[in-house]
Amino acid sequence: MTRTVLVLSLLMTVFSSAAFAQGWAEYVNQEERFGINFPGEPERVEGTFELQSGVSYPANIYRATDSAGSYALTVVNYEGANRDAIEMILDDAVDVMRESGGEITYDEVAVYDGMETQMMQFANADQSRRFVAIIHPPQSAGLHRLYIVEGAAAAGLPIPGHFQQSLFIVDMDGERVRYSTDIEGNKFRVIPNTGGQPLLAPECAPGLPCLAYE
Repeated sequence: MTRTVLVLSLLMTVFSSAAFAQGWAEYVNQEERFGINFPGEPERVEGTFELQSGVSYPANIYRATDSAGSYALTVVNYEGANRDAIEMILDDAVDVMRESGGEITYDEVAVYDGMETQMMQFANADQSRRFVAIIHPPQSAGLHRLYIVEGAAAAGLPIPGHFQQSLFIVDMDGERVRYSTDIEGNKFRVIPNTGGQPLLAPECAPGLPCLAYE
């Protein structure tokens, strides 16, 4: 079994709902501001995420399994961290995952919905494989959260990339958020009916949320 870097508390809360269909379905958590597909309703485990520096942040782990593999989303809440810690948290989390077990077969910087991301793949001695994506929304989003998606597959089965690809971040109204970067390197939220361009005026257009630059 792959060594985990999460220090879990003894408190484990399992959420159930008869309305949640068996099989893959969309799970949305407005409080944590995300949506993702799971094979059935996930359990939630409260814990902490510890960086190599020894600093720990509270984390909630949402996880589920099926016959093809296991799936987990860790939401790290770093609210209250200073600016320097925030700027380094993605790199620090990547370092932690690099030490989480298995041979690293892929480790590259990426962008997911315009957000800073690190994509990683691991191969284990038993031929099982693990797929990791670490997504850090811009500070302008006001989330103060880091999202770590992990999907594991047994030997001979494909890595569950569809799990990572189903993640989306939502705003206070439950609407999906995507970001882009202007010519000066500033992040801005992409609003569908503006053609992906920032609004010319700082005021909100009717019926649209204000753009917040990072």
